[in-house]
Parts: sequence; structure tokens; C-alpha cells
Amino acid sequence: MTENKNGLTGLVLTGEQIKGLAEFAVEAGQPSLTISQGRIGLFGEDGTEISTEYKGLVAFSPDNSFIKLGPMQSEDVQGLKVILAAEQVENLATFAKEDGQPKYCITHTTIPAFTAEDDREIPEYTGLIAYSESTEHGVLQLD
Repeated sequence: MTENKNGLTGLVLTGEQIKGLAEFAVEAGQPSLTISQGRIGLFGEDGTEISTEYKGLVAFSPDNSFIKLGPMQSEDVQGLKVILAAEQVENLATFAKEDGQPKYCITHTTIPAFTAEDDREIPEYTGLIAYSESTEHGVLQLD
């Protein structure tokens, strides 16, 4: 997890990791993906780990296929798991490509209702969001 100046914490992915996630989502053809800290290793018959071949972020599909997304961007993600529908992965990839920031944080939060610069009333939102550390860039509602 990472914490930004607003106190939000969540899973941090680079643009390249998001791109890999989107490609895997298309290849897997599954309705959702689970992203979590992963540890893939060799285990003995008694269940003890012989060696760790990989430790980092992993995305799993419901059919148990997976992709290694690379190193964690923060070491504080113990037990953190995010489940995204295929459409959310696609939206996240499009947002990251258009927004162009190096990293994005995915978290669950509440954004209070507010009046936009163009005087539109924006309702309160509670759910998953993706955002970068930049105050010049937007926030993607993932739900």
C-alpha cells in the first residue's frame, strides 16, 4: 500500500503493469481478475517451501491462470487484494494510457458531492477509484 497526502492508501501499479494486466484480461477472457501480492515457489511433499521463484504482484483469473505483474511498488501490501471486472481493467488501461502518469493507486474511498468548475453538481461516490499522485490529473471511478 502507499499513502498519499490525502491519507488514501491502496494498491499501486505502474502504467506498464496496467498495460500487462489489460493484455492478460483480454487473453484470459475471464469476467474478472484478482490482483494481489503473490509468491510463487517450489514446495516439498510436506508442504514446506523449498525456494521462492517469484515474489511480487500477481493477477489471477477465475480459471487459475495468472500473470506476474512485476515488483510491488510498495512493500506494505501484505494481504491486500483487489478484484476487478474485465470492464474495469479495460477502463483502467484506457485511463492510464490517456492520463500518462507513471503510477496509479487503486483504493476504496468516498468522494463527497461537489460542484464542478462548470457548475455541474457531482453526486457523492463511494467505491473503487484509481488516481495518480498528480493534482493536475483526474480520478477514475472504477465501479
